[in-house]
Amino acid sequence: MSSSQWRSQMAWLDAQEDGDFYLFVRRYDKAEQAFQLAAKEAKAFGRNDPRGARSLTGLARVALAKRDFKGAAASFQEALSIKRKAYGNYNSDVSDLMTELARAQVMQGNVGEARKLIDEATSIKKKIKDENTLPESSFVDALISKREGDMREANWNYKMAADGFLHKLKSLSYPTSTLTMQNGVDAVHAYSNFLREQRKETDVAAIYDAEIAPVEKWLSELAAPATE
Repeated sequence: MSSSQWRSQMAWLDAQEDGDFYLFVRRYDKAEQAFQLAAKEAKAFGRNDPRGARSLTGLARVALAKRDFKGAAASFQEALSIKRKAYGNYNSDVSDLMTELARAQVMQGNVGEARKLIDEATSIKKKIKDENTLPESSFVDALISKREGDMREANWNYKMAADGFLHKLKSLSYPTSTLTMQNGVDAVHAYSNFLREQRKETDVAAIYDAEIAPVEKWLSELAAPATE
């Protein structure tokens, strides 16, 4: 590695790690600035370098957290294109990005595109025997099913997602990412709200809300402004 390549690598890594940290502590404006710098630095590695995809994924997750679904979809799509060229279709990073892109699409009302993406992501996961992100997939499937009007399927997938996230958050023996925590909070509350909307099992909905409450409280405290 030449000295200029080394400098580019370190500049990208510094910005990327800053973005990862600020995303973890939910300082989204700072995270966005860091990921923008990282994406700029990554251009030195070539158009299809996976490092660029990592920075774009960070930008997409910030946009999703800020409910900029169109911006999130654009960055996820660009990151997905790079990852596909780098690794091919049958790769866990590719299927995970498809799942995240599907969520951004369904939140914009692009149900058909979201369904296509989640079905393909699920097919890839089965082929490579990847079960690490099954709750995320179930959650997106639930969002899509509800938009499609299939409430029975939505109920099943919401429950699968809520149970899966709660199990994941309770069973991990190491600190998990705040992204997984927030996805768990979103999925559990989506399920409890769905039950209430359907006017059934409101006692079950209250149990699920209580189960996720400690995680939600911790995330809220983490995001609170520091005081002197």
